Amino acid sequence: MSQESERTFQTLSDVTRIPGRRLQTVELAGFLAREDTNEIYIADPQGTWVVLRSDALFIEDWNGDCATQSMRALGRPIRVGIRDGATIHEIRPWYTDVPVTSSGRWGRRRARVSQCAAILAAELVYDRMVCDGSTFGPGSQAMLSWTPQPGSGQSWDIRAELLPNAVWRRGRLFLRCPHCEQRATRLYVPIAALEPRCRRCWGLSYESQSWSYKATGAFAFLGPLAYATTLERKKERKRASRDRYDARRALL
Repeated sequence: MSQESERTFQTLSDVTRIPGRRLQTVELAGFLAREDTNEIYIADPQGTWVVLRSDALFIEDWNGDCATQSMRALGRPIRVGIRDGATIHEIRPWYTDVPVTSSGRWGRRRARVSQCAAILAAELVYDRMVCDGSTFGPGSQAMLSWTPQPGSGQSWDIRAELLPNAVWRRGRLFLRCPHCEQRATRLYVPIAALEPRCRRCWGLSYESQSWSYKATGAFAFLGPLAYATTLERKKERKRASRDRYDARRALL
């Protein structure tokens, strides 16, 4: 074979090397999170692959342009070719939640907000910030430290933000749920020492959701008691709101 033919053959081999390699191997692209004597750990957004060194036919770098900064922090970007028939393992994170239920008339039921060990309300945070002389307004953000059970020594960092509002002079304050990162006006700790979360994350219910708003029984002519109870609680919340406003009026 002449030198020119050898060069042509080498060029063709280089061109077909990668497509041919893909027919013989399974490629994994990720980030080298860990490297042991017998295994290599390749992380990707879904989890981490564990590959035996004896099953890896090649390991090469790649640029990882599409990766986020958090993924790049796991390790250097690599591409691994795994032989046909190899066994690989995947490590994936799974999160478990403590079920928040209580005893009901007909068995277990969702816990109610009134049964929670601690509740953080946005309006109370707003009131405290005004009374403490804090400077804030629409668009402001703050990181709060909340200790649900005083004396326990356990505190949680809660993110708060204010949005423009026609009623709240300095903006409507919202809390960010540490679990789902959604805005909420209440964060709940159903059982002492648990992480504060919003009502949706914990699956909590209101007591009024189990009330009947139909007029039944011997005193049906008086109307459903649920309406009267709901109306009275609305009046109580309104009185509490006015009391808070009167206390901070001079500070606004």
